[in-house]
Amino acid sequence: MKKNLCLATSIVAMGAVLFTAGVSAYATQTIDGREDGNNQATVPVNGILGEFDNTTPGPDPADTDQWINVTLPTTALFYSDSNDVTNLVGPNYTITNNSAKKVEVYVEDVEDIQSATLIDELLINTIELIDSGTKSTGLDGTDLLFILDDNSNSTGAVNNFSLSGEASGAASLSSEVNPSFNLVLKFVPIIS
Repeated sequence: MKKNLCLATSIVAMGAVLFTAGVSAYATQTIDGREDGNNQATVPVNGILGEFDNTTPGPDPADTDQWINVTLPTTALFYSDSNDVTNLVGPNYTITNNSAKKVEVYVEDVEDIQSATLIDELLINTIELIDSGTKSTGLDGTDLLFILDDNSNSTGAVNNFSLSGEASGAASLSSEVNPSFNLVLKFVPIIS
């Protein structure tokens, strides 16, 4: 009994702290006293027992980032087209959403750019990553690559990206050059 009283006291105290701080992690409703005495409210209660499974529909966890569950390549490649070495191309890469919630995929950054001075422009789909050998000034972390549907839609839960661009200086190369960088993608669950 004492254990339950301590737990209830802790919950009330935590609620008071959240209320006084003006922080609300949930939707609210207001019941305004009625003359007929019908001063009731219905509060649906959902629970999550055991380890949260982001592949099945259910209530949102406290940390909605737990909905993120995507499969993507560990590395990607671009290269000079064999018919025109100044034309940069790459294979199609797939990102798959395994989650029961839709996910937005953003290009957040390119980091650690190496040996890219010959690259005039490099794109991921239509988003410019590299401009004149350096990180594109237009890349600000808000570039939406695409939205992946939830896993109930097998075609919409999958989308592709590829790299393309131009390296006009590649025509005068006497030996191979290997530019590289880290592509930073950000995943945001769509909570509705």
